Amino acid sequence: MNKLAKRSIYTAFTFAVIGVGVYQGVYQGLFNHKPFIDFVFEFGDAVNQSDFMPEHSGVEYEVTLPAQSEFPVPAELLQPSGISISEQGILVVGDTTDVFWLSLDGNEKARLQLEEAPLLLRQGLYEGVTWVDDELAAVIGHEGRVLTLLELSQNGIQPVKTLELNQAISPQIELQALAFNQADDLFYALYADQDGAVQTVTIGLDGNVSNATQIDTSILGAKLGDILGSAWSNNTLFALTNNNMILAIENNVVTQVFALDYAADTSGLAVYAGSLYLVTDHEYYQAQPPIKVFDLPNQEMLRSS
Repeated sequence: MNKLAKRSIYTAFTFAVIGVGVYQGVYQGLFNHKPFIDFVFEFGDAVNQSDFMPEHSGVEYEVTLPAQSEFPVPAELLQPSGISISEQGILVVGDTTDVFWLSLDGNEKARLQLEEAPLLLRQGLYEGVTWVDDELAAVIGHEGRVLTLLELSQNGIQPVKTLELNQAISPQIELQALAFNQADDLFYALYADQDGAVQTVTIGLDGNVSNATQIDTSILGAKLGDILGSAWSNNTLFALTNNNMILAIENNVVTQVFALDYAADTSGLAVYAGSLYLVTDHEYYQAQPPIKVFDLPNQEMLRSS
């Protein structure tokens, strides 16, 4: 091989190495750069604070619940999208695909990153989390196409099984709200369809998915937007809407509706010891919102409303 040919090969190889380096720099740098990610997801997505206010929804509700308390979360817990609480602690999943296990006073016990990819490519992959029992939890993600079971112990959080739901979930459906009912050992996933009707599907621990059942929402007086979170408590399924309202559902019927005095981009709901716990989404440049706590209304509060 002559010198010119060798020089051409060397030049091509050099540019290839530089190209790979630039690609890796963009892929690992820019795709993990939080201001860039905020720009990508906020571009053309104007948010009006009134979008989060129940009084602008047209839905009829019985009482407005004020926040009773709040507590901070670890600084590394960013953009939370789901929450679940039991005696074993607080579970929060974020848009970063991180699952945090916190004590009941908000201190971190363990965490797990579910996906290995640059931050931009992990955004919003997991939306809901729920305790199953004292040692088992589950997260739902990839628009409701994947249900991952997690084992929690002194050794931390370990994924134990991933259930693929692709064949059972319609492409038009995005499941975000997940709650496990220990009374029948089933996951309940709520969503609002394209017509604004609230539907629920059940998912077994084996991944078997039921046909959708429509929830009777005639009490509302208007159609709903998204269902962002849900939780079982005392045989009642509670659901959080994108207008910051709480639906109480019994036997597939909405029986009560409460508004929250909290105009923010709430993203997940837990019910524990007679209180509602809410997490709030945020952009990376914004201050990290605390977990908000609201008391469930008693009969005296309902009578006075």
